Amino acid sequence: MLQDEPLPDSTNATPFTDFAGLCARVPYSPRALRSLVQRGDIPSIRLRNCRKLLFDWPAVEAALRRNAKGGVE
Repeated sequence: MLQDEPLPDSTNATPFTDFAGLCARVPYSPRALRSLVQRGDIPSIRLRNCRKLLFDWPAVEAALRRNAKGGVE
């Protein structure tokens, strides 16, 4: 591998993550995150006939920045 080539990043292969991945990326407790999702402060995707939630990381990051105290986007 050449030194100028970036290393492949398999963790960011898709912008979607599940709830466990969201908990690993955001420094809130799972209970607080569930509350934010239920209130609609964090955008989520629920597929038909499925209980699992998916999160689009760029949209979540933008929502967190938008809702930050004193933050300007």
